[in-house]
Amino acid sequence: LMISLLMKSMMDSPDPRVIMVGSVTGNDNTVGGGGVYPIADLHDLDGFKAGFENPVAMADGYGFIGAK
Repeated sequence: LMISLLMKSMMDSPDPRVIMVGSVTGNDNTVGGGGVYPIADLHDLDGFKAGFENPVAMADGYGFIGAK
């Protein structure tokens, strides 16, 4: 859904691309998953509202936390 919503604005980009990253660490029904803190959470997408300006680096509106 998110990519679909971004498609129109991406078409105007000189080099549009979508990068998707996945991880089993947040999936508690797999061997490597669950129990990884802090738990990834998008909250209210405050990072998008803030435009990812420093110190906001994450979609949830908080600074960068590598484990997320």
